[in-house]
Amino acid sequence: MNTRAGSPGGQHSPVRARTTRPTVLCGAGISTKAGLPDGQQLAGRVLKEVWSQSRVFGQAPPDAVGKALKWHSGREPDLRLELVLELLSHHLDAQVLVEAFRGLNGAVAARAHVVLALAPTRQLVTTNQDVLLEQAIARAGRRRSVLHLHGDCHQPRYISTLISQYVVGLKRHVSEQFKAAIADRHVVVVGYSGRDRDVLPYLHAAGEVTWLHYQPEGHRTAVPSELQRLIEALPGRVNLVRHPNPIDVLEQSLSRSARAVLVRLDQALARQRTAGSWTWDLPREVMDRYGGFDPVQRDLALARVLTRVGENDLALAGLRILERQRSRYAPQVHHMLGNLFFTSDPDQALHHYRLAARTKAHPAWRAAA
Repeated sequence: MNTRAGSPGGQHSPVRARTTRPTVLCGAGISTKAGLPDGQQLAGRVLKEVWSQSRVFGQAPPDAVGKALKWHSGREPDLRLELVLELLSHHLDAQVLVEAFRGLNGAVAARAHVVLALAPTRQLVTTNQDVLLEQAIARAGRRRSVLHLHGDCHQPRYISTLISQYVVGLKRHVSEQFKAAIADRHVVVVGYSGRDRDVLPYLHAAGEVTWLHYQPEGHRTAVPSELQRLIEALPGRVNLVRHPNPIDVLEQSLSRSARAVLVRLDQALARQRTAGSWTWDLPREVMDRYGGFDPVQRDLALARVLTRVGENDLALAGLRILERQRSRYAPQVHHMLGNLFFTSDPDQALHHYRLAARTKAHPAWRAAA
C-alpha cells in the first residue's frame, strides 16, 4: 500500500497525473454540506414517525433507542439505518418504509458535487440516494451519467437499503454497469466509508485504487476494517491519500476554465441555499402512508426494535397487551414472546411457540388471515 497525507496547498492530483480518466466512486461524505441527513438521522426520523402512532409503547422511542442510533468512539452504531429498516420490514411494507427517501428531494447541490461534475472522470458511481450529482452536472452544462448502486430518491421503490438486500447483492443491470466501469481501471474513491459489503468486493477488479480518506487536521483516523482488507488483498494497487478535505484533491485536477465555472456555481448555489427555506424532513404524503400501517403490525415491529437494543422488559409489556387483544396476528405475537423467553425461560418459550402453532392452525384464525 502506498500512503501519504494530502496537502491543501497543492499536491499533484491523482486524476490529473494519469492519461486515462478514472472512475470515481463516492458516498455520503460528499453530501454532508448540502443539508442532507446521514443514515442515522434518517433512521431516527423513520423510527420517530412509526413510534408516534404506537398504541402500546408510548409516543416516542425510549432513550436506549436514541443511544443505539449514535456513533461511539471506535465503533459503529448498534442501530444502523439498514438494520432499522430490516427490523421494521418484518412487519411493515418495506416499499412504504423507503418512501422516507423522498425527503431528499429539494436539496441544493454543494461544492463537492460541482467538483465531481467538472472533474475529468470517465464515470461517476455513487452509493447515495440523493440526485445532487445530476443537479450539479445540469447546472454546469455537462453531459454525463451517474450510476446509483442503491437506487435514487426519485424512485424509492427501487432503492436497496435493507441488510437482506445487501446480502443478495446489487441488481443485475447495476452490477454489470459497475463491473464495466471499474474493470482494470483506475478508481478514485471519495466520501465513502467502504462498509457496503455488496460494493467493496467489486473493487478487486480495478487496476488501481486511489482512496481519498478523510483525516482531520492534527488527527490520524483509523482505516475501516473493510478498506484494510482491500489493501491487503491488492498489494501495491491501493494508494491511500489522507486529507482533511478529500474533495480538494480532486479539485486540483480541474482545468482553469473548469475552476472558473466552479467558483461561479459554488457562489450561486450558496446563495440559493441561503435564500431557500428547504429543510430535510419526511414529506406529508409519506407521513400519511406511514399512518396507514396496521396498528398491531406497527407495534410488533417496534417490539422487534426494542429487543434489539436490550429493552426486553418494555417489549414484553407491550407484547402482553397485544396478546390479550387476541387479534388475527396472535401467532406472530406468541412467536415473538417465545423468542423473548428463549434464553431466560425455555419452558415459557416452548409454551408460546406451541400457542403460535396451535393458533395458526385454528380454522377461525385461518379464515381471518
